[in-house]
Amino acid sequence: MPQIFNENASTDIHCMLEFTNKTDKTGYLKIYDSTLFCWSDDLPNSVIDEEDILCRIVCFVSDSLTESTENSVGICSGRFCDMGKDKPVVITLMSKSEFAGDPTHPRFDDIAPAPSYATIYSVGKVVGQPKGTIKSLSIGWRSFDLRSSYYDLEAASKSAFRRYFVIRWYIPAGKRWESTKLPQIDSVIQITGKLVGRVIVDNASSHSFLGCIVSSLNYISVMQSGSGGGSIGQSSGRSESKNVGRSWGARAQKRSAIYDSSLYSSSSPPPKITVSSSSISKPTTTGKKKASSVSNDCSVDDEFEDIEDDIVEDLGSE
Repeated sequence: MPQIFNENASTDIHCMLEFTNKTDKTGYLKIYDSTLFCWSDDLPNSVIDEEDILCRIVCFVSDSLTESTENSVGICSGRFCDMGKDKPVVITLMSKSEFAGDPTHPRFDDIAPAPSYATIYSVGKVVGQPKGTIKSLSIGWRSFDLRSSYYDLEAASKSAFRRYFVIRWYIPAGKRWESTKLPQIDSVIQITGKLVGRVIVDNASSHSFLGCIVSSLNYISVMQSGSGGGSIGQSSGRSESKNVGRSWGARAQKRSAIYDSSLYSSSSPPPKITVSSSSISKPTTTGKKKASSVSNDCSVDDEFEDIEDDIVEDLGSE
């Protein structure tokens, strides 16, 4: 049965980050500065700004989430929020896996993966795009805006705890999505995709959106009102070869310029063993005497010995 949607759904992120410039807020609350790698070889430069996005990492230290080493690199997952134009995005860390070593060392890339795209997982409501937005690009891609929320534990007042933000999602051109319509306004969807940068808008506009490319989209059945127009969207295969050759050392230099302005193996189950009655050998006399010698005074021994003789005779007859 459909359920009421109260717009408290959230957005998660899975990405590689460098923990830099740590600030100790309290004994358990640590803040780190970082940047999110962004790049797209499909969307025009006139649509997406591919500059790395400033990032603020919020880490609540606990038994399950240890304090990160300053200037280390890790694979991270957490709650995500876009705080708006000219502000760092915020990630409340939920889990991480760090790589030992100095990211600026020439051979650090030998032990850690190269910088890669962030993956966004979001649940939210489709909202209308600002007036004048071109939904269909010249390359055949189409876009829609999705509103999600973030529970801000650092907010100064309780009324500001729940923040809302919008991400613009692009459906690529190609056979995969050719029968997919754009979600209608007020639809509630669950979506996954790649973060590629910040959408370029008019400098005079108060709107600011992060841009993502859709990789999967599912509708959630909830009680909703309102309607919106739909149109055909499409998808394409892409090459990410441009990502090869990126290094953490190069990112350290770029970041400084921005701020100045376990493997598991499983073995196959053991083979099933079947035993036939013909494979059972007759007990030796020595074993028989040993079993009956446990207690010579116990009359039950003689009874067990008689039962054993019957079993042996039955097996021998087979």
